[in-house]
Amino acid sequence: MPASRLVAERRQEDAREQRLGDAPVTAVVCTHNGEQFLEQQLQSILSQSHPVAEVIVSDDASSDGTLELARRVLEASDRAFRIYTRDEPLRVSANFAFALGEARTEYLATSDQDDVWHPKKVEHLLAALVGDDQALLAHSDALLVDEDGEPIGGTLLESLEISDAEWRDYENGRQLEALTARNFVTGATMMLRASLVFRAGNAPEPWIHDEWLATTAALVNGLRVVREPLIDYRQHTGNQIGQTAPTLRVKIAQATKDGSADQLRRYRRAVALLRRVSELGGTPEQEAHVRRKVAHERQRLELPALRIRRLPRVLRWTLRGRYANYSRGSYDIARDLFQSLRERDER
Repeated sequence: MPASRLVAERRQEDAREQRLGDAPVTAVVCTHNGEQFLEQQLQSILSQSHPVAEVIVSDDASSDGTLELARRVLEASDRAFRIYTRDEPLRVSANFAFALGEARTEYLATSDQDDVWHPKKVEHLLAALVGDDQALLAHSDALLVDEDGEPIGGTLLESLEISDAEWRDYENGRQLEALTARNFVTGATMMLRASLVFRAGNAPEPWIHDEWLATTAALVNGLRVVREPLIDYRQHTGNQIGQTAPTLRVKIAQATKDGSADQLRRYRRAVALLRRVSELGGTPEQEAHVRRKVAHERQRLELPALRIRRLPRVLRWTLRGRYANYSRGSYDIARDLFQSLRERDER
């Protein structure tokens, strides 16, 4: 690398460090029987170029050595920490909601128990928030790795196959429109302002905490993305939430399985968002968009069980741009044409 470029990069880093100063960050780690990978994750959190001010561990009724390991690692560090335990599990979303509510700093970085933070994760996400009063949540890409931490090819954002049109909406003031079509913000890659936690409140069923926080931020175009992998996102059999590589085989399986439960969930999510969009700061135009999303998902629930009878409706909705505006385009067109709908009566 030319010396001039090295000097320029060093100056940029110095300017960034000066701007970030000593902005305090809390790392929020939620655990459940995470003994196998937790030490590596905690050590990566404690080794950040911008040190975290505190580590909160909220344990969800672990029955292995998770708590003992967490105490040993954190007591050996020079960082403040708090560990919360319980006898009955809250499950992932409620556990994170509790832990985020206990943080005392302005900036909060959420962490799974089995990943590894890259050394400048905190620094780079903090840089996306500090000095931007509108920014409420920053997220990054992630390197996909296997159980042993070896790369399995590609990154998280690549696996989501986000289109150019989706990125344009996201980056040009239409973040709610991008995220109501489908979520692409993952909790393991997030840093947020504490004010977002109070603004969002508890995620309503059937929302997950990270999707709800991201959508709440999107209502005021408060999302920022760093398209650099800042964590190793470990994929293994114990994942409660993970990411599958978008192979042709996976896509076919998704497009032909019984999709009734998934569609019911999409409809209920849209209804829950509509009930709260105004109180979360949404504009009348955004509320109208969510209302149309609810109608779209309700009508998808009412598709005939016989596949051939779905074709006219799906074609009509495609021509009207509904799949482009409220769903994942051709991906959801294929699902509506080919998935079985045996469980439609559950709604």
